[in-house]
Amino acid sequence: MPRKNKDLFESTLDDVVPLKKSKNVKIEELKKLYKKKLVESKKVKNEVREIGETKKQNIKINKYNETTNQNANILKKLKKGKIKIDKKVDLHGCTLKEAEEKFYDEINKSYLEDKRCILFITGMGLGRVATTDSNKKLFYGKIRSNIQNWAEKSEHKNKILSYSRAHISHGGEGSFYVYLRKKNKI
Repeated sequence: MPRKNKDLFESTLDDVVPLKKSKNVKIEELKKLYKKKLVESKKVKNEVREIGETKKQNIKINKYNETTNQNANILKKLKKGKIKIDKKVDLHGCTLKEAEEKFYDEINKSYLEDKRCILFITGMGLGRVATTDSNKKLFYGKIRSNIQNWAEKSEHKNKILSYSRAHISHGGEGSFYVYLRKKNKI
């Protein structure tokens, strides 16, 4: 750099004052904060993943029954809550084993009585207070998460035309419709 340019540069720096030191954050504090946020985000991701898996399980519809337009129309009407409910079955307070037996008994009885639409009320499951914050987290109940598996078991699959989560007016996510085939269709 030529001398002339250097003098010019230094003359511009004559009135420059260094910045005052502000509250500097120590690197160790930043690392602790980062680790804490990372752990929290992993917990949230795991909770979201669990809820997502549960929702996928609840949305699953009976592939066996999606072959005709009539069945698709029935499924649409079920989801909108526009089909008359022939029977309501409350599974609140039952153990998992009792609820399963009651489910199969009601399917068989209703099929023999030619009742087509059954509303099974399972409930939403228990809520519990999370340890990190005071927001209530919902954990789905065992009966609610098993009802799809029961409906898809081979011994009753030929009696069930379709099933779906209930319309909000009939209990929403805490209830399920099971729509049975006509008695002479087997």
